[in-house]
Amino acid sequence: MTLHAFDQHTNILITTHEDLMKVLDELSGKAEVAEVGLSLGFTPAPAGNARHQVVIGIGKSGQGFLQYVDDEGIFWTRAEQPEEGVSQYYFPGHPFSAPYEVEVPFDVVRAGLTEYLSTTQRPTCAAWSPDDELEWNVVLLP
Repeated sequence: MTLHAFDQHTNILITTHEDLMKVLDELSGKAEVAEVGLSLGFTPAPAGNARHQVVIGIGKSGQGFLQYVDDEGIFWTRAEQPEEGVSQYYFPGHPFSAPYEVEVPFDVVRAGLTEYLSTTQRPTCAAWSPDDELEWNVVLLP
């Protein structure tokens, strides 16, 4: 399977596990020095033909999230033992706050995206919550 990785500044085709790990390592390195967590979207290639997508977030604390969007709705990873609060993330052009309850260890993000590369379905390696079940106190950043 081929994935299209995208944001406002990125347009990459990913065809192998090694390609995917390279993109994740680069994004993770940038997140370590950024003021906020970073996000990147993925769809099956060719871009624009997909009826679903995954967005990932990589935070500074070794945590991150997966968001899966399809015809059934928007789903977020669910932390096993969430704390209260929010983390700041940036998807180019769209800074936002995500509740801690969607954050999972970065290893789960990697595993989920690896599974998505193989199946293009919602990854089974994580627990999921529908968007409308989350306690959003989203504050869009300037």
